[in-house]
Amino acid sequence: MHEAPATSEHRTRIPALPAWLGALGLIPFVTMAFAAVIGGPMPLPIDPMFGLIAYGAVILSFLGGIQWGLVLAPPAESRRLSEPGQAFVIGVIPSIVGWIALLVSDTIGISLLIAGFAGQWLVDRRTARQGGFPAWFGLLRTRLTAIVIGTLLLSLSMHP
Repeated sequence: MHEAPATSEHRTRIPALPAWLGALGLIPFVTMAFAAVIGGPMPLPIDPMFGLIAYGAVILSFLGGIQWGLVLAPPAESRRLSEPGQAFVIGVIPSIVGWIALLVSDTIGISLLIAGFAGQWLVDRRTARQGGFPAWFGLLRTRLTAIVIGTLLLSLSMHP
């Protein structure tokens, strides 16, 4: 059987599972940011700003690890990367940024996360344009990053 060539819409349509998982992954960002802004009692005994920074550090680290996954993929896939060594280095930076964000003041930590997510988005967008990711991944990352940075900016703007 012969497959029809993929249309532009087919290549950029985000598959349902990654779309849902990405949306679910936004819940802690949104809830912690609003809890930090609104204040008041939390259902869990944690500081919302710390919860937001900790979750942001974990997710930023996860995103950096995707670069390693590209390099460690089977040879046919890893050939898409022009600089595999660069991907290893770039993949570690988000973990370091996230870790530092946990050690500094809330304002500096949130600012570091904003810079980290913006930087990782630029890396992922470039990788998608070079064929290292499916086109839909670049679109997913753009949408998710916009919301993540928005929640971080909201919490930053309301933090004393």
